[in-house]
Amino acid sequence: MQPLIDWLAQTSLSLAIQTHEWVVPTVQSIHIVAIGIVMAILPSVGELSANVHLYGHHATETPLPLTDAKGDIVYPGFPADVLFSFRFTSICDQVVLWGTLGLAFGPMAERVLRPVMQRSETAGGAGVTAAAV
Repeated sequence: MQPLIDWLAQTSLSLAIQTHEWVVPTVQSIHIVAIGIVMAILPSVGELSANVHLYGHHATETPLPLTDAKGDIVYPGFPADVLFSFRFTSICDQVVLWGTLGLAFGPMAERVLRPVMQRSETAGGAGVTAAAV
């Protein structure tokens, strides 16, 4: 029985429990479940009672037309096409920005780190260590 107990004590789950590595995944799981419960309880976008009372059933985040006291439209609503174009352009800008940074500075970082990696390899290290950088 003792060999079985020794083997179980060395399993990854047992070591995780002994070193308290189970705390973060447990808290993350509880957080995910709590967010799911809150999302299930809360009404969907556009269905809050104050919004329904003022604006009707509109599941949108684009502003509705502005009206005066008589109900006449003073300013038309915000066009969803403009909002889509803005968001799409913003995402494209991020792709260009980070792609350029990665493609431009990746080779430069390799050139800068090459002497450090060569020193580490000649010293018998398995790679770049935190102390070497």
